[in-house]
Amino acid sequence: MKKYEFTGATVKFRGHTLRQIRRLSDGELGGWIQSERSLSHNDSCWVYSHAYVCRDAFVSYDAMVHSGTIFRGIIAGGTFRRVTIHGGEFYGGVHANGVYHGGTYHDDAYGSPLQIQGSVNFVNISGRKLVIGCEEHTIEHWLECYETIGAGHGYTNGEIEEYRRYIELAAAIMGVRT
Repeated sequence: MKKYEFTGATVKFRGHTLRQIRRLSDGELGGWIQSERSLSHNDSCWVYSHAYVCRDAFVSYDAMVHSGTIFRGIIAGGTFRRVTIHGGEFYGGVHANGVYHGGTYHDDAYGSPLQIQGSVNFVNISGRKLVIGCEEHTIEHWLECYETIGAGHGYTNGEIEEYRRYIELAAAIMGVRT
């Protein structure tokens, strides 16, 4: 059963034609999506009027996109306000005022995910993992191997020290003793 329809209104957004949606159950105007492949008709997910979903992004399950732009990614849960998402998988949590370029985010014992923009790469605390750039490891592994990993990616000594501090912050948030 369909839960929304297209209103007929369109907008050009960064080279994509997006169409506005209307919820069938109560007539509420929603946001702007590229196609029916952008928003599931199942479950309670919704894209609100100040949100844009395009390219190969997909919103489903209980995800609520209040405002922002989602270009790519699987949005299968969570609440989103003033975000820009260029990729990743989201399965819960509250995401506000951020730019995401990838990673996997869960709503779990550590609460909302944390993302820090370092001088070289993003640092993401998600679930029980810490992701820096394209490397994803447990916090214990990062604490033991950060120098080797950083050097292997061409980080300077100053950058390795910067990321050590982020790793220790993540450890404190996750309750891991350093």
